[in-house]
Amino acid sequence: MRKLSDILTMAFILLAPLQARGVVDVYLQDVPDYAWKYGCFGTTVGMVMGYWDRHGYPNAYTGSINSGTAPLNSLGGNTEIWTFWATRAGYAGRAVTNWGHVDDYWGQNEGADFESPNDPFRTAGRTEHAPDCIGDFIGLSQYKWTNMNGECSGNLNGYVFNYWDTSGAARVDYRPGPEAGPELDAQSGIRDFFESRGYRGHTVSSLSDTHPLTPAGSGYTFSNYVNDISAGYPVVMMQQDSTLTNVFGDNPKLHAVLGFGYRIMDDGTERVRLMTSWGTGYSIVDWDGFTSLSPPYELRGVITFKPDPEVVSVVCSGAFTTVSWHGPQATLYSNGTVSSLHSYVLEGVTSLVSGSYNMVAGPLSTNVVTVTNTSASPMYYRVRKFVP
Repeated sequence: MRKLSDILTMAFILLAPLQARGVVDVYLQDVPDYAWKYGCFGTTVGMVMGYWDRHGYPNAYTGSINSGTAPLNSLGGNTEIWTFWATRAGYAGRAVTNWGHVDDYWGQNEGADFESPNDPFRTAGRTEHAPDCIGDFIGLSQYKWTNMNGECSGNLNGYVFNYWDTSGAARVDYRPGPEAGPELDAQSGIRDFFESRGYRGHTVSSLSDTHPLTPAGSGYTFSNYVNDISAGYPVVMMQQDSTLTNVFGDNPKLHAVLGFGYRIMDDGTERVRLMTSWGTGYSIVDWDGFTSLSPPYELRGVITFKPDPEVVSVVCSGAFTTVSWHGPQATLYSNGTVSSLHSYVLEGVTSLVSGSYNMVAGPLSTNVVTVTNTSASPMYYRVRKFVP
């Protein structure tokens, strides 16, 4: 008769290989899930900026919803978070006489005006408002262009345009030229909006390797996606029908979702965890299976936004200096373990003309540090992300 200890040992030996083959489940924590309003791309970028507002950049959202902190959903008292990407007179504390994004680019009839090329500020003969929300910066619903990369002219209500490198190569901090109209698109507008909040960052865009129009052997891969998520950056994912069908030169149909995690199954199947921009919770789809979503378009390309750390305060007091900064503070869930992803190095130099920066403190897991003044000369500080 076997002893209980022998039976348990055998059970462990049998179970161990199964555990090793288990599903890889990884995702960023505390990612907003907002419901569609005035365009899927505006909604999706709203989730990106809401994420960074909650993870190191508290001025990304400065509205009145949720006491000035971007909420995790658009339910109940958070309903008007849509004004984050589409301001409108009379909503979220805005005066009824203060025209905003919806008033100037969409119109008053929400249903009938959907996918309309009309910009009401032109019809009314008034000056458009100064950019004050995400949609203004990314070109959402704005019909101001003549020829956007040979695909369309102007953005219908609810649409944006992104200038992809059609070779499948990545574009870093790309900005279109003035030949078609205003020098902005989705990727440049994301960066510009963040700068309008007092911060800086970088956009990287690329066609997906799974889209039929991407040249073979090029494009953004699942491995690239895993790297971005693992480094703490949610990914804007644009779906678009490979026919790029449009009517009268208008935008080809599109949909945008937000990738914030991934799964790798026992059989090697690669899957994406995403927010659909419908506010209904996350979905999981195969990397090459975006046509299973509604709308059923292939994944055409992605935009990853990577914010920089920014020093916000340097306070000297006697023999000490306290430096604080804003910077990414992402946390990642990975198969039951939660880890912080970002740390920083404080560097200093005594001369901006001839000196070289030297490390003063770090790596640091916080966004503030107090150091001892070791030089009689003034010290200039900067913060950079720590790379092991």
